[in-house]
Amino acid sequence: LHDNPGRTVPGINDPVAQTAFVRELLSEISALADHAVHLIVVTNEFTADASYDDDTLLYLRLLNSLNEELIRIADRVYDLRNDRNR
Repeated sequence: LHDNPGRTVPGINDPVAQTAFVRELLSEISALADHAVHLIVVTNEFTADASYDDDTLLYLRLLNSLNEELIRIADRVYDLRNDRNR
């Protein structure tokens, strides 16, 4: 996020901005799904470990928030943690 100023999200350290950012990503994914017969999203969940720097911890929080929202709107979820499917 910081190496390319054009890709920096203003105010991303603000929780309201983080929520808005995740919603924007979700909106983009939903728009893509509207134009597809089937959309498969493959993602991963990471735990926040103290050995990560602040930027990486922020990335992990945003990714995990996005994953939670994707699970909420998905028609089908294959959760490979403990082989749970919804």
